[in-house]
Amino acid sequence: MRERTGHIPSEQETIQQIIYNLVLYLPLSKLDFQEKNPSIRTIVEKARKSYNNGNKHGIDLHDLELLEACLDEKSGISDIGEARMYYASFNKDVNALVARGVDRKQAEGIVNPEVLVTVVFVYDGSEKQGLKRNLCFTFRGTPGRAWIDNADMESSCTGSFQKDRYVFESLSKIGELAMIDAQDTLQLMYEGKDAIARKCRRLIAEGRVWLAGHSKGGLFAVLVKCIFPELNAVCLQTMHPDRRRSLFGNCWCIAERPG
Repeated sequence: MRERTGHIPSEQETIQQIIYNLVLYLPLSKLDFQEKNPSIRTIVEKARKSYNNGNKHGIDLHDLELLEACLDEKSGISDIGEARMYYASFNKDVNALVARGVDRKQAEGIVNPEVLVTVVFVYDGSEKQGLKRNLCFTFRGTPGRAWIDNADMESSCTGSFQKDRYVFESLSKIGELAMIDAQDTLQLMYEGKDAIARKCRRLIAEGRVWLAGHSKGGLFAVLVKCIFPELNAVCLQTMHPDRRRSLFGNCWCIAERPG
């Protein structure tokens, strides 16, 4: 791993973000969870059940086994299974997004998991295993045929995003959606009166924010760091086209807050 200025993450902190990234390559929107905000342990158990029952969603066995190994008590980081998934882009409601000021066509893109998957993982448990209480905006890279299916949205840099009177130009159309979704999630966190929003605000105030993504998702993580500097976040970007090699062998950590 190569570290830039500021915070140098521990091995456990880095693996923590890597696990978040790997979870996003599971078919999260199709696993039919009983709760809206499942834990990583529940997600992996559901994925195993789906795989054993015919694997109709095409779950990658290597990804699944790697996640299961991380959740095993022998791994030394099994507590990561208690992290929970919040504010998933595919769980958002189109009409609610429109009511919060998002264009309808853009809202439809945000909730479409074939186009975009972003999730906030929150770990607020024990730090005995070296894991850290934190909040992580996690952005999925491009799976399977998505480069072909969404080629126009990937390659056309005609998107833009405005914040604080400044316009960020030359974004891909999916990048534009990712920034709109991030802004919407932050609005829900800052304005929400529920326990989840309060917990997220507390973690932000404590400086426990990460941004992470693999491949294209890594680019989105960097964009959020640039566009929303008030988050004072650590950013982990992994870029190798083979996500398992990338996630464990080619990481960039970008941070500005003191280590």
